[in-house]
Amino acid sequence: MSKDVKVIYPQIHPAGPGSAGEVIEAHYYLDSDTITLCEQDGEAVRDEYGSPIVHYLEPGEDARRVAFRLAKSHWRKTTDQEGNDFNRPLGTTTQRW
Repeated sequence: MSKDVKVIYPQIHPAGPGSAGEVIEAHYYLDSDTITLCEQDGEAVRDEYGSPIVHYLEPGEDARRVAFRLAKSHWRKTTDQEGNDFNRPLGTTTQRW
């Protein structure tokens, strides 16, 4: 049986002055109440431990919204973006005491 693979385009960097922003292409399928991130051909995307990236929907949850969140989280983890902002510019001005 073929899976109904859906495509989404989560925003990973917002547009701003001098930047058009950035999105990624991600795919998922819904099987009953389970969302699975997948490749375009329906093959499950796996985490660093080899487990498929899935989410079991709770009543009232929007599958597409959850898929966006899963895709962004997976992108952050696989591109070393997760919690790695210690050396970011703070954007503060010089303080005078």
